[in-house]
Amino acid sequence: MSYSDLLGGDVMKSTMRENLVPKMPQIEMPKNTDHQLLIIGNGFDISCGLRSRFSDFFEGRILKLEAADNLEGDELVKFCADKHLTVWDLILASRHAIPGGYMKANWCDVESAIAAAVLDLDYDRDEINPKYEAVTAYSISEYLYRLAREGKKDEPKREQGFGAPNFDLFEMAVPPLESFSGDVRKTASYLRAAYPSEEWDKQLVLQTRLAELHKLENEFRTYMAEAVNENEEYCEKSFNLLSQLIDYGISLEKETIKETTVLDFNYTTPPVPSGIKSKVVDFYNVHGKIDSEIVFGIDGTGHMDDFESIQFTKTYRLLGLRSVRSPRPIAYGKDSFVRMGKTETVAIKFFGHSLSSADYSYFQSVFDIVGLYDSDVKLYFFFRNYADGVEDEMFMRVTSLLSAYGETMENKDHGKNLVHKLILEGRLAVVSI
Repeated sequence: MSYSDLLGGDVMKSTMRENLVPKMPQIEMPKNTDHQLLIIGNGFDISCGLRSRFSDFFEGRILKLEAADNLEGDELVKFCADKHLTVWDLILASRHAIPGGYMKANWCDVESAIAAAVLDLDYDRDEINPKYEAVTAYSISEYLYRLAREGKKDEPKREQGFGAPNFDLFEMAVPPLESFSGDVRKTASYLRAAYPSEEWDKQLVLQTRLAELHKLENEFRTYMAEAVNENEEYCEKSFNLLSQLIDYGISLEKETIKETTVLDFNYTTPPVPSGIKSKVVDFYNVHGKIDSEIVFGIDGTGHMDDFESIQFTKTYRLLGLRSVRSPRPIAYGKDSFVRMGKTETVAIKFFGHSLSSADYSYFQSVFDIVGLYDSDVKLYFFFRNYADGVEDEMFMRVTSLLSAYGETMENKDHGKNLVHKLILEGRLAVVSI
């Protein structure tokens, strides 16, 4: 047998084997799909010419309340109902009236007002600054509690037994009505007339304030919808600004970033740009949208086990909102596999957000997901340099945010040098646009 015959036989056997044994499909290894997260706040809408500040919303409402200076009780309730006002308008009006200082500058910060009203419940009355009484649930509930007992003074003395209320001790513990400020009396008068009860306590005060907060949210949602409809340039300006933010830092040649998620702290939804380098754009409105529901609240960090304050936290409130649920995760770590391909967040961008502590829990969760310390994720903090000192203020806010995150890290040494590490590795940029 010749060599060629032997070769031919082997070739034939090989061919038969290929025909008899099914071929394994070719499996293409998943390619990386780089992802970026863009976080925008109210500064985005303001930059697009939208009157979306709380102060814009409350300005006219405070003017309406000036006509109610001498009203209390049922008359005040009727007036507020006719003008679509709530007890929170009364509270904010009292903050507005305080001369100078922190409260004056932030009188219209409704989330700060909620925090002051809800988180001061454990203060002793002697520790409450009289100027701030109007924004504490403690002082108002105390006032209502006393009012509820005023009508029982003429009742026969109850038998003093175990568990029976000792009204003599009560009179000693609760200060006289006239010791409360006019703002407290006015706010309490509204609540008592709008929600009649003879058993006022702190929890009932919180429940009625929550009901009033729902009313305020609906009023702001209506206001924002009208503001968008009346602003003919908002659509175009928001489109252009969003495109600029998304495209910043994406390589023209490599087109590395294929997907973008927009974590939107506003109640608006700018039009999604088309033809941009980032191929997929998902929107996630954190606190709801003007075409459905919106939420005001305080940060849930440290309050999720507090029965009295949990109902005012954003985390608790958001559980019931379907409109804020995202079709996909908003951030991906190195080991995230999505749709048979590996997706990794490589950049996080911020614009128009105050970076306030009220939303730290969101940012800390995102940083945890991407493993900020040991990853290659880059952070971009954009700002508009519209006045002297804006850049320095931005540096302070960024440092505060990252320092606060560093304190949550298990390795405290890593937490202390986080900012330095990001700078040295070229992963932190504060950019004027």
